Amino acid sequence: TFDTDAFSPAFFGQKTLELLTPKVGTSSGRAACPSPSSLQSDGGSNGDAGADANTSRSLGTNPNSGTTGTQGCVDATDTDDWYTVTTTAGKDVDVELVVPTGADFDLYLVDSTGNEYDYDWSEYDDPLEKVSTGGTSFSGVASTFYINVRAYSGDGQYTLRTWTNSTPPRPDLVITSIT
Repeated sequence: TFDTDAFSPAFFGQKTLELLTPKVGTSSGRAACPSPSSLQSDGGSNGDAGADANTSRSLGTNPNSGTTGTQGCVDATDTDDWYTVTTTAGKDVDVELVVPTGADFDLYLVDSTGNEYDYDWSEYDDPLEKVSTGGTSFSGVASTFYINVRAYSGDGQYTLRTWTNSTPPRPDLVITSIT
């Protein structure tokens, strides 16, 4: 006979959703982020960037940090850093996250209600994560949204790069005159 219980998540000591939750308990061997979080300097300012939209750190309007970027740190006790971005009409923002070696961090664009769906996200085990407002409902629209840097596994200092570009014009497909 075949024992199906032997292949259930409970058999392996996992709950079903644990496969999707961060595994920040794994350490890269680097020193964790400075503690208390007030000793951090996420986004170029003293203190932690905050773990949600209400405590996010502003990157300003139409941010352009270029390849230099801004620095931040996430680890097992500080798994999320949130940043606020405001754009003017006709602009798109491209974001890159440079992840330290041996770590897996994720990068999300989040709307003003905190929803990560319907927007761009990057959840790969890459040293460079990328998201953009291009092709999302933020594209070319004056808006405020959030960038969420999340530690999935490992820890350490990251670099967050931003570029604001003019949104490519869209053709006007409205028929205004037929002759």
